[in-house]
Amino acid sequence: MKLQYTELPNGIKRPVIRIALSHHGKMVPYFALVDSGADINLFHAELAPLLGLDS
Repeated sequence: MKLQYTELPNGIKRPVIRIALSHHGKMVPYFALVDSGADINLFHAELAPLLGLDS
């Protein structure tokens, strides 16, 4: 899979995609950095209350 790289404000280019996180009918649009070698994904705890989760 080939991804388009986005130039960040610091001038570095990264593979960033737009995603939507959802839980029990609540949805939060978000940008995610793609790490094709990662075994897990981590997100900021600040997203938890927006999805109705305990942080």
